[in-house]
Amino acid sequence: MRPARPAGPAPEPAPEFPAAEPPAAEPAGPAPSRPKGPPRNLGLVALVAVVVLGVIVLLFLLSDRDNRARTASPTPAPTQATAETSADTQAPAATPAPTAAPAPTQTPLAALTPPTPTPVPELPAELPGLAVQPDIRFTGDQWTRLRVATESGNLNIRTGPDTDYDLVGQAPHDGEMLQVGASSTAPGWTLVYYDGMYGWVSTEYVAVIQ
Repeated sequence: MRPARPAGPAPEPAPEFPAAEPPAAEPAGPAPSRPKGPPRNLGLVALVAVVVLGVIVLLFLLSDRDNRARTASPTPAPTQATAETSADTQAPAATPAPTAAPAPTQTPLAALTPPTPTPVPELPAELPGLAVQPDIRFTGDQWTRLRVATESGNLNIRTGPDTDYDLVGQAPHDGEMLQVGASSTAPGWTLVYYDGMYGWVSTEYVAVIQ
């Protein structure tokens, strides 16, 4: 047996600590909001809006057409008097029957007078104002109308078929004259009658009037 321990001073009681209080509960705040998605009936709302807009436009067009029809003035129907007047105006006038022409009176053959022949003009034997007389002469039915065919200036008319002869006169550009003779020794020249005078001109500057 173990010897008993000497009794010593009584042990001190353990210090008591106050019991720990539980932490105060925090006041509950509002629950977090969830993001809202597009409403499910958005397509239906848009369709209804389109239908309503279409109905409004249709009613406006119908109202505008009715207003135009009311303001248009109706064309008055033609009266019976006007129709009758038009019918009378369009009716063709009656053409009178042609009057028979009287039969021509026959003239006895003895009373007929034969026509007098027109004398053919001829050149005089001696043409005035010329230094050289033509050896080829044309009668009146052989005379030819000529036109001055210079570029712009006048055509010289001379007393003989050469440029060495004196001037009788001049004919303007596009002037007309008659060819009345020629020379067998000067084929490039011809005798003409212009403005009451006879003279020689170069055939290079005249043209026949067809």
